[in-house]
Amino acid sequence: TEGVDAAWAAEYGTVHGEDATSRARVEAYGRMLADLGPAAVAAVARHDGELAGVGFGVRERGWLGVFGVGTPPAHRRRGVARAVMAALAEGRDTYLQVERDNAAAQLLYQRLGFTGSHGYHYRVSNSVG
Repeated sequence: TEGVDAAWAAEYGTVHGEDATSRARVEAYGRMLADLGPAAVAAVARHDGELAGVGFGVRERGWLGVFGVGTPPAHRRRGVARAVMAALAEGRDTYLQVERDNAAAQLLYQRLGFTGSHGYHYRVSNSVG
């Protein structure tokens, strides 16, 4: 769907949040994406009514940047992430970001035809001040 809403943000938090604190952080991030309006593209996959996968991308200058795809452990290795990627991309020129230590995602994206281009790092401060 075009746009991101609170319901999607909650499902995204369910998949990407390991505990209550991280779920709340991820849900807040998802709600922030709602401000992007139709530039944000979201996908939800269900199997027998159960949440099987989520993903989102942002459209800009003719490209779709995919920044978050996830599947709950019970649905992994069943083609859900591939289906979410197909729903997001829908014939668009697409790029994505994936963490280097996520070997399963790296393999999936390689099989979908993506190749490495750039790297980036997250920096975290243990103290503010």
